[in-house]
Amino acid sequence: MHEITDRKRGELVRRTAERSLRVLFGASRSRVLFALREPTTTAELALELGLAPSTVSAHVRALDSAGVLDRVRRGRCVYYRLNSTGRALVEAVDGS
Repeated sequence: MHEITDRKRGELVRRTAERSLRVLFGASRSRVLFALREPTTTAELALELGLAPSTVSAHVRALDSAGVLDRVRRGRCVYYRLNSTGRALVEAVDGS
């Protein structure tokens, strides 16, 4: 009989949740979601994630429409970050 430790069980749940999130959002959108823990612009996200700026903008628009982001304008730049709903979603997945 194999005994599953709490740590292994937690890791299994986290991986399953991450997989589900990738299925629901797609791998790139999930990466954008996790990268938005800190306020950042779409240009910074594109560089950080190695994605085209237009791709990042589309993902940010979708996440914003889903109600998981806040945005703040500073001069000509718009900074996006997770709001409380977005943080709860990320925390539910990775337990941070």
